[in-house]
Amino acid sequence: MPLECVTPEYHYINAKVDIVAVPAIGADPRVAYRYPGQKPPEKQNAERWHHIFSDLPDARVFLYTFSKPETPKNHGITKYASELLQDMVQEGLGKSRMIHFVGHSTGGLVVKRALVIANGSNNVDILDIKRNCCSIAFFGTPHYGSTVLCQGTYKWAVKRLLCLKAPMSERLREDLSDVENLDSLVHFSRVFQPLTINMEKIWSFYEARDSKLEVRATINDRTGSTAIRRMVVEKRCAMLNASDDYPFIGCEQAISVKGDHASLPRFGDDPNSSTFHQYIDGLRDHISQMSGKIERDPRWLERELKVEVHLFYELNEEKQSTIKLWSVTPFLRGLINDGPGACLERRVELAVKDASNDDGEEDGPSRTHTPSRRRGASTSNDTPPRLHSGSTLVGPGNHNGHSPTLLTTNLGEATDGDADETESNNSTPSTYKLPDLGHSHFRWIHVPANNMIWVEKIFQSVERDRERKRFAEAAESIQGVEGQSEMATSPESEDGTCFTPSEKQIGLLEDPARAQLLKAAEIIDRHDKPVDAPGLKAAIADPQKGAALIKVAQSVPAPKSPAIIPEAAQTIDDIRERAVFLEVTKDNLRRGETVQTETIAKAIRDERKKPGLGSAVLDKHYWNRKQVNSRHGLPHGRYMQPFCQLFLPHSRSDSGLNMRATMVHVDAMASPIDSPQLCVYFPYLHWDTFAGLQKRNELVLQRLKDPRLYPMNSDVEKGPSMENKLIWQYLLDSSNLPLHIRRSLDQFGNPHLQNISVRDRDQVMYKCTKPESPLISTNPRDDNAHCFSIPSNFRAKSDAEAKVLMVDQLWAWVIDSKTVTTFFAPKEEFPPPKGPAPESSNESEHSSLLTAKTFLGQADLRNEIYDDVNGDQRFASQCRDPFDFVALAIWHAVIVFLERSTDPDLKLFTLFQEWICELAEEQGASFKVFQQIQGETTRIFKESKNRDAADPEFRNIVEKLDPSSDLNALIQLKDVQDELGMITRLFSRQAEVIDNLIHDYKILDGESKAHAKSIGWLDEAKNRYIHSYQNEINDLMTSAKVTIEDYMSLLDMKQKQSNVVEAYISRMTAQTSGEQNRSIMIFTIFTIIFLPLSFFTSFFGMNVQDWSGSSSNKRLPTVLALMCGISAAVIIVALFLAFTRHPYEKIKKAPETVKKTHHHFKRLWDCWHWWGGKRVEEIDGADEVKGTKRNRSILDLEGGFQSEGVQGMRWRRGSVS
Repeated sequence: MPLECVTPEYHYINAKVDIVAVPAIGADPRVAYRYPGQKPPEKQNAERWHHIFSDLPDARVFLYTFSKPETPKNHGITKYASELLQDMVQEGLGKSRMIHFVGHSTGGLVVKRALVIANGSNNVDILDIKRNCCSIAFFGTPHYGSTVLCQGTYKWAVKRLLCLKAPMSERLREDLSDVENLDSLVHFSRVFQPLTINMEKIWSFYEARDSKLEVRATINDRTGSTAIRRMVVEKRCAMLNASDDYPFIGCEQAISVKGDHASLPRFGDDPNSSTFHQYIDGLRDHISQMSGKIERDPRWLERELKVEVHLFYELNEEKQSTIKLWSVTPFLRGLINDGPGACLERRVELAVKDASNDDGEEDGPSRTHTPSRRRGASTSNDTPPRLHSGSTLVGPGNHNGHSPTLLTTNLGEATDGDADETESNNSTPSTYKLPDLGHSHFRWIHVPANNMIWVEKIFQSVERDRERKRFAEAAESIQGVEGQSEMATSPESEDGTCFTPSEKQIGLLEDPARAQLLKAAEIIDRHDKPVDAPGLKAAIADPQKGAALIKVAQSVPAPKSPAIIPEAAQTIDDIRERAVFLEVTKDNLRRGETVQTETIAKAIRDERKKPGLGSAVLDKHYWNRKQVNSRHGLPHGRYMQPFCQLFLPHSRSDSGLNMRATMVHVDAMASPIDSPQLCVYFPYLHWDTFAGLQKRNELVLQRLKDPRLYPMNSDVEKGPSMENKLIWQYLLDSSNLPLHIRRSLDQFGNPHLQNISVRDRDQVMYKCTKPESPLISTNPRDDNAHCFSIPSNFRAKSDAEAKVLMVDQLWAWVIDSKTVTTFFAPKEEFPPPKGPAPESSNESEHSSLLTAKTFLGQADLRNEIYDDVNGDQRFASQCRDPFDFVALAIWHAVIVFLERSTDPDLKLFTLFQEWICELAEEQGASFKVFQQIQGETTRIFKESKNRDAADPEFRNIVEKLDPSSDLNALIQLKDVQDELGMITRLFSRQAEVIDNLIHDYKILDGESKAHAKSIGWLDEAKNRYIHSYQNEINDLMTSAKVTIEDYMSLLDMKQKQSNVVEAYISRMTAQTSGEQNRSIMIFTIFTIIFLPLSFFTSFFGMNVQDWSGSSSNKRLPTVLALMCGISAAVIIVALFLAFTRHPYEKIKKAPETVKKTHHHFKRLWDCWHWWGGKRVEEIDGADEVKGTKRNRSILDLEGGFQSEGVQGMRWRRGSVS
């Protein structure tokens, strides 16, 4: 078997992932993927062999061995990839476990090509392999060719280096050619790029050391051999993100390995390689996070999120013409799969179907239908928002394909006093003309989330619509192909052999034209009903029959609920290549030339070189690199830079290529299509409740702590919040296309700070709408000091209902002349919680109204745009192309929060004014208190009586001079300045983007003035609104600055007054201390006089034996010894208590101190004893040799120390006579 499972069966029972290791073509996988530092495996030592994944117990490892081809000249990378897929299907891989691919050298190209082929396959088993591929590790894979591998000079050297069974065939070297086939390699990388969006990780390891190659050498007709050192696959070819011209893959991590090309998968044969252990640890973490992922489609949320598609079309009613919207709200998955055009067509067809059903019903006076209800009953996915009620769709009797479909309205029964209306109702009902999708103005696609992954998918959906239209036009223009082709009842060849993707037909994939024929045959073969179409062999032989086969395959309806859907990029390429097939065939037929398959294949290859619809707008310089990420990696530090860029068709691309790496606005770039394109990233003000902000931040932290996607949080999965589901599913994204969450004002202004929770609580809007003002609890003044505060009935009942200021992002793209798309996150609204009914008082009714307004939609950008463009024709803003719509959306984003909100709690500038006024009132009250303090201090100073610091009046003055409340107010004013500065920065960025947009619109118009109205909207948004907002902020900044200066003056005066009071108290204290010192000095003089007399009287009055002559009394030395000892102990204790800071702790430690002192004295005594013994040895060494020993010293209490030596020597201190 080509696939060998090297994991024991008892180990992989609970395996979570399958690892498929593919070596270089023709190499031995046991040699390539052996454990680092291990010798090549031998038959007798096979049991000792270990692979590099031996440390992963949760993985089942398969080693792939390439089969020897029968005809190497026809065996290319595509055929090897197809064989790999077939072998994996036979092993059942991709059904129950995720797959991690490992590819070394050319084996990596086989893996990449296999995934591309699987994505375009109609086989569900093969599509399973692509869907369940979670990660890939490339080891020296030549993504963009290799000079060493493609040249015949090195083929034998490469064989010896990689231990290949045979040298690389000429066909393989052609596939790796970096000159002739580079475009093909780049094309497959571009096709491979969309497949990486759903992958967790891609490791690209490249060699850091040259490989030793033994090559033949010639010089002057002499031949020989030599060894050269070269990089087999250099870094730029081993990385998918090699340069700016190649597709960007965000989940790729390029890592250097200290090894040559052969030892690259063994990490240089170093078992202690840090790179090796990092790779295994990273793979182990990914495996632990994959638990449960196989049971659920990672794109499940796309089937729950509803998006909007609006068609702008011309509506003529009663001699009045206006632009109206035809709207559908499909699920995102349906929009991605079917495209916006199909979603709109489905609603039109549904309307006609309802009308035809109505024709068969009996007419009656009471029969009225509401289209929104009828459509809602049949399909809930396509119910449009805000439809007109009271209308019914009917279809006239004889309609051809060009006659309009009418929407009739039943006006109901007329009143007796309205004869004209009664007459009109009894005649013909009024009609509503359905939109002609082919003659509409443009489409607006809105996705209610800033998810970067979905942006590319929306572009692919629109591009698929364009390619379908192109194919339809090509199929319609090529007439007579079906009549000239021989039809069969099944996709079988003339000899009856059924052509399905087997080993005999795999070679067809090498030719792009034949590959499309093979895919068309597969589609027809898998259809449930027989289809008349030419056979595959006949289609290959005759391109005209091939065109007929492709047309029939394109018309075959797709299955209603396919298990797995191919990526949109692969489907787009298939439709584009089929259209090219028809166009080339049509052109040759018109010229009367014979259609050659090689001509069609060349045209398809040329078509592959052309850029896609989003190649310019979604270029990494205008898309991925406009995303700013802070070093802490938290979501609030991730945002798109405010930016706009225009792309004109056939414009001078060199004017902007030199500035692509810059972050400034550049002139118009080249558009890949025949219509201009535009991208805009625009920040705007919005709001949220404090509870919503807290829940969002808590969920983000919870998601970051638990990086596993599955199992999903049950509260999030079952909850009503779509935003929470988006955060859980898309917050962490390895492809560098993550979700951008809503951010608070401080998160916008300080994105590089890690924790913003404290700053969010300091928002002026939050402090003005929370239940209690922060100034009330910090005001220590008496009741006489007046403090202005916002009444409680104007505040929220709880912190959860308080409001905070947010900064959201509007992403807008003009995809083509008929499509514009917007991405921005709404503020979610939920019904109010059910609770007890309020009391029947005016205050309770007012409070209930204040509570209920929290749940009303305020300043919703989507509703404002929709109401404006689809409102009454007398007031609605008419948008005739996508550029008009973008300008109008920018205009609404500027004013939606500050002009359209009716809630008084959302009046931003009013809240700032109230807060500054409250702080100014606080300052005025503080000045009054300070004035009172000055009066009391002056009165005290004038009084002649002496006071001390403990006086109650001084205490009162010191308390009133406490600056804590003023410092708190000063901090509040600093917060006001910070917030106003952040809002000013936001308005400045908005004005900059609008200036650039106006410049781009003028370039777009030239001299036509076609977008003069759009420029007027942008100019009004900047000069009327943004400038007025900036002026108001400047006034608020001035007021805050003046109040801050007054507070600084007040604090300075309070400090000076405190210094004066402290100086007065110090003077009074010094005066009192002087009087006390004088009294103490008098007592000291008397003590000095009588102290000697008392001493001598006591001393000579002692009754001792020396003076009294009585033998019963103690002698004077003994009395002095006792007196001195007791006095010394008393003095030491007294001094210890006097000069010790914590005597209680010292007393507790006294036993330990005594032990330590005793230990030290003992060591001193032992040292003295040892020194005395040494002296004895010096005096009498002979006696010491004989073994005599000294007696230890004896303490004589009356005479001192006594020592008895070996010779009876005695030393005695003389006693006092």
